[in-house]
Amino acid sequence: MGNIRPTYIKRVAKELLRLYPTRSRTTSITNKAKVSELTDVTTSIMRNRIAGYVTRYKAAGAGVTRSERGGDAAGVWALPWR
Repeated sequence: MGNIRPTYIKRVAKELLRLYPTRSRTTSITNKAKVSELTDVTTSIMRNRIAGYVTRYKAAGAGVTRSERGGDAAGVWALPWR
């Protein structure tokens, strides 16, 4: 099971990925700077949570089709388990 994130964190993170797909990276440190640059988030806690969700979302391969990810014929997603 994963961490539960509030909807507003997911919404902002997905919107950033949709608007700026090439600006996000898979490291949280660079994403923190990008979130500060591209949003009007005032607290560091919110910035860190959004940057962390962007990092996890990007690392999980969001936006990649099942065949590119290596899903089997039954449609099971081959997500990286930790």
